[in-house]
Amino acid sequence: MKNQQSLILIISITMIGLVFLSCISPQAKPVALLISAATSYQEAIAEVGKIYKQENRHVTLSYSFGPSLYFKEQILKGIPIDLIIFASKVGKEDPELLDLLIPETLQKMPIKNPLVLIAERDSTIPIFNFQDLVNEKVRKIALANEKLLAGKQAKEALSSLGIYDRLKNKAIFTGEDIRQILKAVESNKADAGITYLTEAKRSDKVKIVAIAPENTHFQIIYTAAVVKKCQNVPEAQKFIQFLSGKTGKEIAEKHGFILINN
Repeated sequence: MKNQQSLILIISITMIGLVFLSCISPQAKPVALLISAATSYQEAIAEVGKIYKQENRHVTLSYSFGPSLYFKEQILKGIPIDLIIFASKVGKEDPELLDLLIPETLQKMPIKNPLVLIAERDSTIPIFNFQDLVNEKVRKIALANEKLLAGKQAKEALSSLGIYDRLKNKAIFTGEDIRQILKAVESNKADAGITYLTEAKRSDKVKIVAIAPENTHFQIIYTAAVVKKCQNVPEAQKFIQFLSGKTGKEIAEKHGFILINN
């Protein structure tokens, strides 16, 4: 009788164990995603990525940052990029780029980045708005290269305000790295600079003098998309959704982005 009871007990424990094991999800397959993102989105996406990885431990995120205009070149060179965050709208005007992306994954991000006028924090030069840049006391103005979207925006804003031609001789074009604008103003190599709000908020050595009126320049529309050669499309899409969700928006806003409704 004892042997029979022991056998029943062993069978019962075995069955419970099998049921328990069947309820455990198999370990998720490791996934690595390489993300190319606009420089202005660098701090925000890195912070969001850390939180995402805590909740998705099987995912490894790697980043490449730079001007949006180089992303197409990276893909064409064969760099294994999985998804891209552009600081621009992606449309029919660039069919070659569109052909490299999965159309149904194109998504407008719920953020925008105002163009601002900055000066060194302790500057005594009387700069209170964009029009004050014509003042003879303002000798150097740091601007992004016109190849960059920030450079094109700055030129358009200043032209709209009717002062670009009067400022051309004061311009210091900082090449193809927007972060050089901040450095030029911080180091007093320029009396003022025009950059993005997110860039200005990175430094306690500068002050924001004014925000460019939206009707003076075209708007930057941040866009996310998965590259056709991506080997983990569902995971890439999941990360884009996380960036656009509550946590992603809160962190983006903390870094200076303005939230918008898609």
